[in-house]
Amino acid sequence: MDSFWMVGIVTIAINKNVQRLGDIAAGTAVISLKSKVTIDSTILQEIDDNYVPIYPTVIRLSDNDVRIIKENFELAYMKKDYAVINKLKVKIEEVTGIKNQSGNDMDFLRTILKDYNYYTRNM
Repeated sequence: MDSFWMVGIVTIAINKNVQRLGDIAAGTAVISLKSKVTIDSTILQEIDDNYVPIYPTVIRLSDNDVRIIKENFELAYMKKDYAVINKLKVKIEEVTGIKNQSGNDMDFLRTILKDYNYYTRNM
């Protein structure tokens, strides 16, 4: 009986797919479909309980709009692509009627994301 355990452990250890002996014989394998989803993978933003929103008409955006804004903003920010950041600002102003009050495009986009989360978190 003890030798079967040893054969099983050795089989798993030397098999590149980490398959049990029974899986090898049956031609099957166990796969993991877990995705590492974090808050950064969503449109959600952490905001303080005392956060005061600035742009109430941000709710004219959809969840999909905000996802696209967030993904493109984060990518443009990492690449220091200020042209994309400016295009995002202009598009948001066109769609929502909001005008950038901060004067800084990156601060404006961060505020838009936070405001959207503030207004939609209890829906």
